[in-house]
This record gives sequence, structure tokens and C-alpha cells, in this order.
Amino acid sequence: MACVVHDRRGSSEKPIIFTFDDAYSDTADHAFPVLEQFGFLSVVFVITGQVGSVTSWDGLPMMTMEELQHWSARGVEIGAHTRTHPDLTAIPDGAVSDELIGSKEDLSKAGFRPLSFAYPFGAFDDRIRGSVDGVFPSPLRAKKA
Repeated sequence: MACVVHDRRGSSEKPIIFTFDDAYSDTADHAFPVLEQFGFLSVVFVITGQVGSVTSWDGLPMMTMEELQHWSARGVEIGAHTRTHPDLTAIPDGAVSDELIGSKEDLSKAGFRPLSFAYPFGAFDDRIRGSVDGVFPSPLRAKKA
């Protein structure tokens, strides 16, 4: 993850990383200004096929390309979260490749340098991990408790 924030005591032993999946507009409206006010950086993982639209699953607005560019210029890292947000473990290799490479290309064409990736639904297996590792140097993997 290119964006790492250290705790308030200045220790680098326990970094804090603020991450936001999907790129909902309310993240830009509410979370980013507060994080910026207090000097924290963050990363947002973008579903590139949903930029500037309203989601079909919950009807909420997504960030526009202009919002992403604005916050990127202010220090927010822009990471990939696929084009359509599928469960990657449930789709064939060709579709996985289209989702991964396509989302990276979409962000690159918009002027971003996507290094990080978050798995939709946190779902991955060895096949998906290998595919992602071949495209993104900094995939985010969370362990389920």
C-alpha cells in the first residue's frame, strides 16, 4: 500500500491505513475532508465501471472522475476494485483477467497510477491471488476473524 499513516505518537511500528471500497460519493463528501483536516492519508478502491453512476445494488451515487482526480491531487491513493465488482472466485479466468487488467487500464487512462487492489467481497483463493499478483504490486488482503 503506497499510503501508510503512522499513529499520532509518531511510531512507525503500527501504521494505520484508511481504506474505502467502492468509491461512494459520500466518502468524498464526508470522510476525505475530515482525514485531510487531521493530516491523514487514505486509499479508495474504485469500481471503474461505476464511476459517476448510481449503483444497481443499493442506489447510492459513486464518485465522479473529477472527484477522484481532486482527491488524488490532495493525497488520496486511487486503487482498483475491478470494473463490475464480481466475486472473482466465481468467474472464469478470462473474465478475471478482463476485470483486473481492465480496471487498471481504466484508471491509468484517467491519469492514475493504480498500484493497489482490493478484492470484491474480500473473496480470493490461490487462483485469484496469482492473477492479482501478476497485475498489482500491492493487493490488500484482509484476514477474516
